[in-house]
Amino acid sequence: MTAGDGPAAKARTYRSAVERGIQRAFAVMSVAFALAAAVPDPRSCSPAVTATNTVFFVFLLVVATRAWRVRLGKAEGIIAAGITVAGDLARVVPAAEVPPAASGASIVTVVLLVGFHDRRCCLALVSVVTLMSLQCDAVVDGVAASIEGQWPHLAAYVTSYYLVPVLRLDGERADQAREALHRVHVKAAEAHARREAHRHFQRVLHDDIMSALRAVATMGLRRKDVRRAAAEAVWHAESLPDDTVGAPVELWPLLAARWRSVGIHVLPGRSDRVVVPSAVAGAVVAAHRELLRNVRRHARVDQVVVDLRADGAGFVLRVTDHGVGFRPNEIRGSSLGLRDSVLSRIGEVGGRVAVESEPGVGTSVELSWRPDGTSCVGADQKPDRARGFRAAVVDVRVPLYAACLPYLLGAAVPLTGRLGAAQVTPWLALWYAVFAVTVVAFIERARRPVGSCAAWAAALWAMISSVSASLMLPADTPGALLSWPIGAVGPLLLVLAVVRPWWEGVCAVLVSQTALGWAMATGHFVLAQPLEVVPLALAPVVGVVMGSTISVAIADHGRVAMGTDDERTRVATQAAGHDSRHALHASRLAGIGRVVLPFLAGVVDGRVALGDRRTQWIACELEHSTHDEMHIPGVLDDDARRVLNRARRAGCVITVQTDVDTLNPPAVVREVLTTTLVGGELPKEVVLSLYPCRGGTLVSLVRLPGSRAAMERLRVAFPAAELSNDTDAVEFELFVPFST
Repeated sequence: MTAGDGPAAKARTYRSAVERGIQRAFAVMSVAFALAAAVPDPRSCSPAVTATNTVFFVFLLVVATRAWRVRLGKAEGIIAAGITVAGDLARVVPAAEVPPAASGASIVTVVLLVGFHDRRCCLALVSVVTLMSLQCDAVVDGVAASIEGQWPHLAAYVTSYYLVPVLRLDGERADQAREALHRVHVKAAEAHARREAHRHFQRVLHDDIMSALRAVATMGLRRKDVRRAAAEAVWHAESLPDDTVGAPVELWPLLAARWRSVGIHVLPGRSDRVVVPSAVAGAVVAAHRELLRNVRRHARVDQVVVDLRADGAGFVLRVTDHGVGFRPNEIRGSSLGLRDSVLSRIGEVGGRVAVESEPGVGTSVELSWRPDGTSCVGADQKPDRARGFRAAVVDVRVPLYAACLPYLLGAAVPLTGRLGAAQVTPWLALWYAVFAVTVVAFIERARRPVGSCAAWAAALWAMISSVSASLMLPADTPGALLSWPIGAVGPLLLVLAVVRPWWEGVCAVLVSQTALGWAMATGHFVLAQPLEVVPLALAPVVGVVMGSTISVAIADHGRVAMGTDDERTRVATQAAGHDSRHALHASRLAGIGRVVLPFLAGVVDGRVALGDRRTQWIACELEHSTHDEMHIPGVLDDDARRVLNRARRAGCVITVQTDVDTLNPPAVVREVLTTTLVGGELPKEVVLSLYPCRGGTLVSLVRLPGSRAAMERLRVAFPAAELSNDTDAVEFELFVPFST
């Protein structure tokens, strides 16, 4: 990865987002230790120590720059180990005291080796560095002080050993979950597109093709109107489903443009100017056209009144006739005209349909629509920083425990080692115990949003009490223990920096630095030189800056990864939906395209003679075939259609009752029908019904009149079916699981 890559190129996955957060946190830590190494120590002014400190300072700045821009590798850890060993040897030769940079060099080396080096080699290298530091410290400070001083190295090792793999594993799991969710979205888009394409084609069959065939078979209609209906049917059938969103359009001109093609006189009433989205306009125009056709077919009147009234940002469209009327509660569930072509269409765009009708009085249908304000909400929203962090790190408590517990336990080592001394009183141990419990409580609370009041109270208490604890220690307290309370609050600040906005941690550190400056000004801290306050001041800063850096880096890059994935999923779902929609349209079109569409095209160009009885007979037969295809799509082949047509010509009434939204009816239906209609005496009536059941479809067939021979043929063909026969009817039921 190069430094010139943009943000989108740097973080395509949550794993890379976590890696970037780890490296930038290490870069911040390197800068903090570099500042500490830059402070000259009057206790250790030998040329060898000064040289190693200078090399360490330059190395940290180089590593921090590389960690911020590119990925670290094995070389940095090996170089850091060499510098650390050289620094330990340089301290032993003049028998000087431990300078501030020595501990920092060991910690940086341990983190580099464990976090960015091969696990098989890092343990050996860390052991060498730790043993060398232990031996050199023993020469300078004694064995007891040397052992006590190793707790930062051990804490750094344990933290790095558990924290880095936990974060990386979280990123990998987030990527795996993202890929699984991506596949689910694509499959859902494919299924949704198939359903929408199926519903679209069902409406084309009912509203356009069957209406055109019925017009061809009806005597007395103007040939111009019949040819226009046939042309519209062919155009709608061959047009691919539209999956784009157009600009808003005015509704009334679109409604008026369809009046001539429906064969009924329309009396325009109120016509307000109403502009609606293109999807709403398409649904309303199609529903309005179907209402006019229903009036022509069933109302027994030759005119209808249409009113369009604006209703705020929406509208109310009313279609009224004074025909024979009907009872709305008697509409069949399998009826397509009003239920699907009108009610479902308007419902899909968020509108409502109200039907008022009474036999002998007439019918009034009201279509209403108002924007709900949710269609565009979230369309352009980008993932925020909090969502990016939660997406990359599933449970933040695990990495927080890995980062804080080793230091909470390690920081107790110098305290327990000096409990018997006069300088350490039990209240200091009690303070640290309360502090440790507070840190654990905030980590547990991190799985839910942490309130600002609790966070501010804990931060201010920790910072003020830590400085107060240092001020209350006796003046002859050793320097390491005198600054210990200030450095011990680092884990709490790190937790707050991760679960709260970064600037709150900065404010807490400013409070600490203010208190520390006041303590120095009043003489409570006696330092050999003013610059010795730098390591003391950096102690609480490191936790805040590292926590803020790693959380902000993971969140920002996680947000980029989330946005990239959202865009990838959007494009993939659109492509999958487009392909599925067109594939289903092509397969459905093939079922009727060989006969029905050529016939209607012949009507349009004059090759099919209108008014001819043979033409009317063919149109009626094709209308029956289209009706069958609409109720049992993809089930009937050419041979089965010929069997049904021969039976109908012989006087058999065949009725198919199904849920027209059924996308894949069982293919066994074809064999059930042909077995019933072929062989033996032809029945007078056959009623086929399909009922959706849990785990499959129930195929039900009634043959009128009853026939023992027909029942035996069905029993032999379908041994699992339930059959009954009497003189009136043969009743047949067969459960077909989805797997078949």
